[in-house]
Order: sequence, then C-alpha cells, then structure tokens
Amino acid sequence: MFPLQKTKRALIISILVFFIVFSLNAFFVFFIYKERDVVSEMKEGFITELKKEKQLSSIKNLIKTTEKEQTNLNLCFVANDAVVDFIKSIETMSKNAGISMSIKSVGVSDTETIKEIPVETLIIEFMTEGSWVNTYNFLSAIENSTYEITIDQMSIDKISDSVTGKKTWKSVFVIKVIKI
Repeated sequence: MFPLQKTKRALIISILVFFIVFSLNAFFVFFIYKERDVVSEMKEGFITELKKEKQLSSIKNLIKTTEKEQTNLNLCFVANDAVVDFIKSIETMSKNAGISMSIKSVGVSDTETIKEIPVETLIIEFMTEGSWVNTYNFLSAIENSTYEITIDQMSIDKISDSVTGKKTWKSVFVIKVIKI
C-alpha cells in the first residue's frame, strides 16, 4: 500500500500546485486587466493632450501668419488708450486742411454687440470754420483716414460777414469710430 500513498501524496501535491499556479495566474490576469484600463485611460489622455497641442500650435501659427493683417485691422479702430491720440489726429487733419476746429463733445455710446463681440463706439462732435475748399479737404481727409470713421451727422452753413463781406463755411460734424 505504500506505492498507493505515494501516488495520493503526489496527486494532492500536484492538485495544490495546480491551484496555487491557477490562483497566481488569475491574480496576474486580473492585475494585467486592471493596469490595461489605467494604461488605456493614460493613452486617451495623451491623445487628447496631443490634439490640444496640435490645435494650439495651429492657432499660434495662424496668429503669426496674420500679423500684418492684424496690424492693419488695429489701424482701423481706436484703442482704449489711444483716444487722445485719435482726437489729436483729427485736430491735425483740420490744421493741415487750413480750417479752425473746436471740439464740442466726446463720448462713448452704450456697448453694442457685433457678431457676439461687445464693442463701444467713440462719438466726437466738433465745429469747423474755414473756406469751402478747406472744409471739403478736411472732410476728404476724414473719409480717407486709416480709421473706420462714420460721419453720423453733418451740417454746413455759409456765413457772410456784413462788414467785411468775407464768406466762411461753418460746419458741425458728429463722427463715430469703433473703440476697442
């Protein structure tokens, strides 16, 4: 009976080793599947970040390639910190045209929304006095300015001085320009 006990013992040891190996195998398979999910999440996160980086790079490239157009566009509008410079440029235009000018009012209209972007409009009212040709030259200078100026109101009157007989043109202008 001795050889039968050896066989039983070998069989029991084999079964125990099988269960231990099976348990370890099941543990490692479970561990691998768990880590696979973590790796998969990390891979998805990496791909998402890679796409964001590519989009950011594309946007930076677009900004860089449109620098000239941006500069030209900025010349059309009055910056918040350039209102005084804009008013001085209007005064310079009047001097260059040979007319006298006095500003009656400067204001900002309520914020409007243009294509879902809030913008303010700078409104300037001023009076001029000079000859017809000089007034016309001033008006042309305003219209041909790099700024996108809209003449909202304009009134031109011819005034004759009864003593000297000199004829001058007095004008009142209200202009608008977008302020960014």
